[in-house]
Amino acid sequence: MVQHQPILDRIESMLSHVSDETTPTELHQSPEVNGIDRAAIRQPGQVCMQLVSAAQTDVPTIFVATSREVAAAVDRIAAEPIKETTPTGAKPYRVPEPLSVATDRMVVQDTDMEQPAVELVAGDGARLTWSQTSVTLPSDDDRPELPDGVCFAREEDGQWIIEPTNGSPTQTVTSREELDESYATVNDWVTPTQAGYQNAIRLCYADNWNELQVCEYEPPTTVASQASSDTLREFFDQTTVKSSDSVLEFDRVRAEYEAWLGAGTIHRNVFAELLQSTDCETAKQAIGTGQQTVIQGRAWRYLSSTRNTARGSTHC
Repeated sequence: MVQHQPILDRIESMLSHVSDETTPTELHQSPEVNGIDRAAIRQPGQVCMQLVSAAQTDVPTIFVATSREVAAAVDRIAAEPIKETTPTGAKPYRVPEPLSVATDRMVVQDTDMEQPAVELVAGDGARLTWSQTSVTLPSDDDRPELPDGVCFAREEDGQWIIEPTNGSPTQTVTSREELDESYATVNDWVTPTQAGYQNAIRLCYADNWNELQVCEYEPPTTVASQASSDTLREFFDQTTVKSSDSVLEFDRVRAEYEAWLGAGTIHRNVFAELLQSTDCETAKQAIGTGQQTVIQGRAWRYLSSTRNTARGSTHC
């Protein structure tokens, strides 16, 4: 039985059980602690943003859930940081924050319009669909053409300038409140920066929140959580799509597979053997003065072609 103790004392105890790769500097860094309750997991996009942030820092990040059930929900989002897969990509989790473009213009729409569907299309960017009209972002055009009823809004000298893209004249309102009366903001979404986030956090939960009894969350050990031919095929199905003109870097795929499994480091030779049991074909590709191994005929569903460390919120 775990002894009753303050949360931070329990966290300090957990941090003392570190791997050989942990440096002395990391041991003395104060952890970032995120509390997660049942209401928070009803907004998986916000949880996903916290996971993305956790992966960008060297400071240990600990999620403290109010129950084991809440911790299990966080673990599921960490293992699959998208809402669902599609034939050409994935549907991301949405967040209640405004979508903006590179020019710092917010995307707004008429209040009677439904929020656009969003799909991260492999190799193309994000596709926003209003009814029968689709727009892909980011676009080569700094101000891509949007459907009727969808506009850009920017703040200037305390006023808001509303800019339609169909040639209609601009409008000016005197406050954000007045803008919100006439237009609804188009919600942003979370673009995952890696295939999974189980290795990016320490997850624990309170058995009895009032008495501050905290346990480290240990997901059920299953065959599905181990490196194997079957899980590698599942990984490719979830995170990639077939694409005849695309290749994936061997080392990047191995790193993403490790993150997706959340089960530690997989030796390069072990991964190469597992890869031989799939239908993926490898080749050598010249890079600079050397060569590297690539996996042919596949593209990332929702990951960028290079592993990035930008915030998970997509600002086109």
